[in-house]
Amino acid sequence: MKKHLEIFAKDAFDLIVIDEFHHAAAKSYNRVLAYFQPKFLLGITATPDRNDYKDVYAICDGNVAYRIDFIEAVQRGWLAPFRYYGVYDDTDYTKIAWRGNRYDETQLLQAQLRTEMAENILRAWEKHK
Repeated sequence: MKKHLEIFAKDAFDLIVIDEFHHAAAKSYNRVLAYFQPKFLLGITATPDRNDYKDVYAICDGNVAYRIDFIEAVQRGWLAPFRYYGVYDDTDYTKIAWRGNRYDETQLLQAQLRTEMAENILRAWEKHK
């Protein structure tokens, strides 16, 4: 990764635009954002408020050009309307080991890849497709 970054000077770009900017708070973005020094960094996202409460606004020095809730964007016709269908998950997650901040991946996959679970999802899809 470092060799790819260093092809460019740190100040090679006056403007950097990053779509899906809510991902910019993730570690995978840190190296790129820390390396480049544009005159202006513009982040674009429809979902700036992350579940882990990391502040994506701070990465852009608080620059917010426009903010609209996605429900309002749907009402204005800017986004396609949607419908959610829930599929009941009868997995007993208390039986899956908790590893600090997430479930044990092997045990979780075993629980989620059960034939019954797949059939339940398929039936729901066939009903609501």
